[in-house]
Amino acid sequence: LTAGGATSLTAGGRAVIRFVARSNGAPLAGTHVVISSRPAGQRGLHTIRTATTGAGGAVSLAIAPMRNTVYRAVLEAAPATAATTTVTVHQHITLVADRLRIARGGVVRLTGRVLPGHPGARVRVQLLTAAGWRTVALPRLGAASHFAKTVIAALRGRYVLRVVAPATARNGNGQSATVTVRVR
Repeated sequence: LTAGGATSLTAGGRAVIRFVARSNGAPLAGTHVVISSRPAGQRGLHTIRTATTGAGGAVSLAIAPMRNTVYRAVLEAAPATAATTTVTVHQHITLVADRLRIARGGVVRLTGRVLPGHPGARVRVQLLTAAGWRTVALPRLGAASHFAKTVIAALRGRYVLRVVAPATARNGNGQSATVTVRVR
């Protein structure tokens, strides 16, 4: 029994994992496979589905976990035959700037949200510089996992900003799309 398919996705996304049963290289068609999962933070595996392999010896499972999850498949007729795969679920971060053009010395208010929620955690607002990404603020997530931060544009030019959330015990790290603010 072997596992394949997605090993990471972003929270709110969907993917497919696949388990293939073979005996001496030949596919085992019509075999019952018990699939279990254990999301990060939970104890023990919980059966989520029993499936029958097709002609190619495979079963597929569409997944949409919100936190890191271990999936395990066991041949029903041979419980010692198992395969495991872990899917890392990266945090989904939205980022919005209230203005994309401002005068020098002006302020830009950045807002967004992190999913799944991690109230009280800190995220990093980063600015792209010639030396790479530099953290310019560390806002704390509110009760609904929202954040807001004001950035002052001291110089003329183009400011490329993003927000990064570090990995937690339940989720992989996350990174927003960038926003570009032009300062005149």
